[in-house]
Amino acid sequence: MMKNTFNAMLKNRPKGQKVNEIYLFRLMARYLNQTAIKCTFVKQIHAQYYVSYNSNILHGQSKRVELGDLQIFTYDRSKKELRICTLQAKYEKNIFRHHPSIVLNVFQWELLKDRPLVQAISKKYPVPSNILNFNFAYKSISAYGIFFLENAIGNVDFLYTIPEFLSSKRPLINLSRRRNKRTFQFNCPRKYGNGNEKHVSGNMNMFEKDLLQCKIGAPVIKKDDLKLIITLLKYMNVQVKKENDEQNAIDFILAEYKDISDGIVIDDTVDIGWPPAMVVVTDAVPAQ
Repeated sequence: MMKNTFNAMLKNRPKGQKVNEIYLFRLMARYLNQTAIKCTFVKQIHAQYYVSYNSNILHGQSKRVELGDLQIFTYDRSKKELRICTLQAKYEKNIFRHHPSIVLNVFQWELLKDRPLVQAISKKYPVPSNILNFNFAYKSISAYGIFFLENAIGNVDFLYTIPEFLSSKRPLINLSRRRNKRTFQFNCPRKYGNGNEKHVSGNMNMFEKDLLQCKIGAPVIKKDDLKLIITLLKYMNVQVKKENDEQNAIDFILAEYKDISDGIVIDDTVDIGWPPAMVVVTDAVPAQ
């Protein structure tokens, strides 16, 4: 299972390697290359991926916030289904399991919880306005991924949860642009999801299972939405090609959606921005 191998890779990291949320996801992607059909990690290009939205906390005022740290794309080749989850990653360096609380940006939490239409701050960043609500039936269209210390010897575990199960310990009032953080508590639900998706994966091994069973994220069904997502993947693929990634999951997905992909022309000479992404191709055939 993932956790033991992941922690072994973490302990054997290169000397001087900075450990942050995105590095931990890169280790996760490296592990998944051994268990998924294909897994590709796309590095971040340029700065953070900022969007604006109308905040209910600010009574409808526009708020600028980072969309998320990571986009997770999963393609189930048995169902021929593409899913996407916009995820905010956190690394809690204190032992989290018995006192599950973490400091979050209130407005980013609101964005991922309410899932409104968004507008890209920069026109050259191809953010679909409905990236958080193209499929209202699935709450795992947006989520938090919290890496945390499991014990005193430094082993890391992982909690995946939709924003609804994180609640502020203090009222969400008197917030400003500079003072917009609160401590949030994780409220573990009795039910972790349903047959179509998982809302919570309580540890790294559970997350691996749920990811490979294609229960993370919302299916992209409508052709217009597929076209927007395939466009985003084609731009990401430009960077992947530069890195000579032999486990190119994006190539596989583009081939599966060839009728849509062939009709999309991108300008690969233009530098655009996107958040890091983890692209996983799996085969979620239920065990007999």
